[in-house]
Parts: sequence; structure tokens; C-alpha cells
Amino acid sequence: MKISTKRVIQIGGLGILLLFLGVTWFYPYSFFSLKKSVTYEPYVVAVKGYKNMVNKIKQTVEPTDKIQTNNVKGN
Repeated sequence: MKISTKRVIQIGGLGILLLFLGVTWFYPYSFFSLKKSVTYEPYVVAVKGYKNMVNKIKQTVEPTDKIQTNNVKGN
């Protein structure tokens, strides 16, 4: 049974298309993806807790600390 060249090209094209769509579906941030959008909203409670911890640490460190004075001077 002889398959025509046109049919082989159609089946090959369909296979490549399905492969491309599969990569896009399973790996949305890949190089071959059609839509590469990234949205992020931080968890508000975690951000507030983090800011509180940073502020507490800032209050406990002395302002004349060597590390802070070197960073302020740009050394």
C-alpha cells in the first residue's frame, strides 16, 4: 500500500503542530510558548509579617554599627 507524499506531509505537519501545542500547554514559560504572561500577587499577611520583622531588626541594631556605617559611606 503506497501512501502519497501529500498524505505524509499532512501527517508530519499535524504531528509537529500537536507537539508544539503540547509543549505550549505543559511548559507555558518555555521558549516555544505562545503566551508568556506572569502575574504575581504577594500574600498580604506574609508581607506584613516580613515588614514587621525587618522593622524590629532595624530598631535593635545600633545606628553606629560598623556594617551600617560602611554601607552608608559606600565603602
